[in-house]
Amino acid sequence: MHLRTALTALLLSHGGFASPLSASPLANCEFIQINPSEGCDKLADRCGISPAEFERVNPKDSLCTTLRIGQRVCCTEGELPAIEGNPDGSCKQIEVERGDNCDKLAAECNVSLPELHDFNNATTEFCGALMPGQQVCCTPGELDADPEPQPPVEVNLNSTCKDYIVQRGDTCTSIASEFKLSGWSTVEEFNEGKTWGWRGCDKLFPDMAICVGGGGAPMPLPDQGAECGPRVPGTERPAGGVGIGDLNPCADGMCCSFYGSCGVTEEYCNWLL
Repeated sequence: MHLRTALTALLLSHGGFASPLSASPLANCEFIQINPSEGCDKLADRCGISPAEFERVNPKDSLCTTLRIGQRVCCTEGELPAIEGNPDGSCKQIEVERGDNCDKLAAECNVSLPELHDFNNATTEFCGALMPGQQVCCTPGELDADPEPQPPVEVNLNSTCKDYIVQRGDTCTSIASEFKLSGWSTVEEFNEGKTWGWRGCDKLFPDMAICVGGGGAPMPLPDQGAECGPRVPGTERPAGGVGIGDLNPCADGMCCSFYGSCGVTEEYCNWLL
């Protein structure tokens, strides 16, 4: 029998003609990540290849006009290696710190901004709603968005609590997130009835020293212009039994404001503990 005829008969006996062999998957390419102000020519130079070769190994339409900081590009033939999460299906994640934005997070994750958005199923509000302590995915996978909060260290009430100076724009929710407390109500519990100037989570003052753990009230920041209260420069923590609000009192009938001035109107008297 002719060789081709015999081969045809063999294939038909096993269910028909075999499909042409699929091309073997390409190996991973060697890649670099795009830095600010880099275009295709600079990237090709970093790769040690010509611009034409760079575009050949990165066959994406309009590549050179759509480059993004942090984006990965190939320097050799092959496929970009997949970005993988953890074996248990969770993503590799980082924690947002004060002052972070999406560009900083993408750079820390070594991914592009669009990839960061994809890994976090980001809505249009995502980047504008980042809070210190928030967990963000750097890879595909499930996010442990609410890790087990660490219980604050409880100390003797005669000792000072772990304190924090309130910044403009802070809320109890953002502070609780930053210090891994269970929620805004925990911040209330640590400060109610003892912290100088505390009137609840809806009335936080910038520069306020508040508790983010158990213990005695913190001393507020001194103010060179203060004439009363604990913010008068040089004022020391009172001995046991003396409240912070009793330090450097105003004349009879007058009240001390949070910032350390004496008066009789609501802003002086109606905010006190």
